[in-house]
Amino acid sequence: LTCLPKLPKTSTGIHGNVGIFYGRNMLYPSIGFKNTIFKENLAYLETGCTTAYEAVCDSAVYREINKISDQFVYFMTIDNHHPYKSRSAIAPDCQNLEEKYWRQICSNVVQLVKETELEKFDTILITGDHPPPQVPSAERKLKEIE
Repeated sequence: LTCLPKLPKTSTGIHGNVGIFYGRNMLYPSIGFKNTIFKENLAYLETGCTTAYEAVCDSAVYREINKISDQFVYFMTIDNHHPYKSRSAIAPDCQNLEEKYWRQICSNVVQLVKETELEKFDTILITGDHPPPQVPSAERKLKEIE
């Protein structure tokens, strides 16, 4: 709880769903994020890229992150929800991946790298609160081995 306030940069926590979802609107400030950005702050951006819920699309949030400078930014992805129904084009580098889901995730990351002024960031780390359904969990893997 003391790490974020000690950072030499302002810290921002972002999630494309509403702030009350899992209490992130209370959790993020309590763990030290100075700024929080949730769906209600990004209402003008594209939503509906996953059928799990009408959160702001990761690709749209990536463009917003690019507008932030000299900050520690924590972004929790919604791209780990399936099925994915983005209307964005698939990047040429991602065309050979087997499933549309992986082609779209790959395209989102390619877009992030191409459109982001990378020199503004020390590190870009994208996290999710669970693995996507296409990735078997470690527990399932262990059962397969047994």
